[in-house]
Amino acid sequence: MTAPLRILLLGSDQPDGNWRSSFDLLQAAAALEVSVEIGIAGPALRWLLPDPAESSDIARAFSSLALLDLAPIIARGPCPDALAGRQPVLPLRWIDPPAWRQWLRQAALQVW
Repeated sequence: MTAPLRILLLGSDQPDGNWRSSFDLLQAAAALEVSVEIGIAGPALRWLLPDPAESSDIARAFSSLALLDLAPIIARGPCPDALAGRQPVLPLRWIDPPAWRQWLRQAALQVW
């Protein structure tokens, strides 16, 4: 068995960031039945924790990945105050800072 593809989604400060390329990568990996471990941090968190007052094509696209049975996405906890109370479009597993650092260091990552 091969090691999973490890991806860290960071996004950017631009309104849409690089969400489309990140989404396409995750969709392709899942469609090819590649084992994937996903972490998320920074501006990319808003892709999975959309503002309920806004209609978001990004959130709809990422929520469609639920059909591909992805494992919960790992996020460094606690949830930022600015995003607190929002419902994630995909399952998130919040981990404490020491566990986050360990996850980052345990194997190679592709950063998007």
